[in-house]
Amino acid sequence: MVRIREAQRALREFHAQCFWYLRLDMAVTLDDLPEIIRGLRRNGGRRGFLVAARLAAPGDTPRDAETGSSRG
Repeated sequence: MVRIREAQRALREFHAQCFWYLRLDMAVTLDDLPEIIRGLRRNGGRRGFLVAARLAAPGDTPRDAETGSSRG
C-alpha cells in the first residue's frame, strides 16, 4: 500500500494548504485517495499537482479521480 503511505505523507505535508478541514491524525484509506488527490490538484500548487499524479492510478484522469467514475 505505497499509495496509502504517500497519501498519508501528503496529508501531513500539505495539511495547512489543502486539507485544513481534515484531522491531521486521520488514518488514510483507499476511500480517501480521491479526496486527497482532488485537494492536491486544486490547492497544492505545482508540487501538490505532481504528488497527486503519483497517487492517481495509472488510468485515472483528473475528472475520474474527482468523480470516482470509470470509463468504459
